[in-house]
Amino acid sequence: MVLVVHFVLILVGHFSLLSVAGLDAPVHDEHPFQWCSHLDAVRRGIAYRLPNMVSAAWFHHPILSRLEGSFQVEVDVLTQLLRCQAQISEWHFLPSLLNLHGAHSKLQAWGQAFERQRETRKHLFGGQSQRAAQPPHLYLWLQRLQGALLAKFTFYFHEALSRQAPSAEMKALTARTSPDYFGKVSAFIRKHDASSVSLVFDNRGSESFQGHGYHHPHSYREAPKGVDQFPAVVSLPGGERPLTHWPSVIMIMSDRAAELNSLDKVMHFYDDKVQSTYFLARPEPHFTLVVIFDGKKSEKDSQVVAFLQEISTSLRNSKPFSTLKPGSKG
Repeated sequence: MVLVVHFVLILVGHFSLLSVAGLDAPVHDEHPFQWCSHLDAVRRGIAYRLPNMVSAAWFHHPILSRLEGSFQVEVDVLTQLLRCQAQISEWHFLPSLLNLHGAHSKLQAWGQAFERQRETRKHLFGGQSQRAAQPPHLYLWLQRLQGALLAKFTFYFHEALSRQAPSAEMKALTARTSPDYFGKVSAFIRKHDASSVSLVFDNRGSESFQGHGYHHPHSYREAPKGVDQFPAVVSLPGGERPLTHWPSVIMIMSDRAAELNSLDKVMHFYDDKVQSTYFLARPEPHFTLVVIFDGKKSEKDSQVVAFLQEISTSLRNSKPFSTLKPGSKG
């Protein structure tokens, strides 16, 4: 229990860092995405410095060796999940996958060890009915974070993953994630007769960008130009970006950048030349959700606005971290 409390204090510490740095203040219009960017920076800092925080001096006595091993597992899992969070937000496939898999393997081994311990206790008490022992709160929290990142990873890299499995199998696998972003978007399109929903990645300034999925680190590819600087991470239905609309989408993203960079802002634009309505929202600095309708739609359409706000908020993956705040009921 002391170990868990000690470690959770370290986790919650990054919220204290935000307060000290003045980053927990409301986001101002003139500094769009400031809070979101700072929080990502804090997470990255923790992810790459946390392993060095485990000092042998903390566990200097041999009797603490098992405690040191448990603590190291907890630090490793958290580190890998935070790194995964940062790498998904940069659309880096392989590093995200490796860290997600590493964290999953360690959590699985931890869960199996807990089950063995529970079975041992059951036998020691002669099989008598005992109140079921619950897994540690930290384990459950890390599981929730890992599940949220798995859902986000599956959505951001859906095209690369879908090359490895038949469409029916891929659909079944994505349906098991929580939330199932692919399923939510597909259901929204069917229900509201949307022409398309796309997640657009702005790779301007990214020298390492090479496209969907894994690319050999030494492979050469010319830097994308023009519309190719804005690839569709996901585009439904059909999987292909709406080519006739793409120049308009890029123009809107460029012209209305200040509005899009306001958290929870859903931007509306009607183009009478093509008789189409565009709704845009930005879940993260490099990613923009775009919903296109044929014909004119009101900017006050509550169902479209609520859908984009829900997906954007979920993709920011802030809910698991908000439960660490003192007084949270999560």
